Amino acid sequence: MKIISAIVRTTCVENIAKALEDIDIKGMTFYEIKGIGEQAVIFNPYTIHYKIEIILTLEEP
Repeated sequence: MKIISAIVRTTCVENIAKALEDIDIKGMTFYEIKGIGEQAVIFNPYTIHYKIEIILTLEEP
């Protein structure tokens, strides 16, 4: 079993979810997250992104 996590911009969430569904990945969890990084001067006080988690079971050959 593997967990894949990605932090993406809010503008990309729908496209990513659609692309994952197109390759038969149906189970996804989305979290709205807030963070402060190097661009904190531009985006006060924080930026809002989404974290996507996908759990995959791997079949042994």
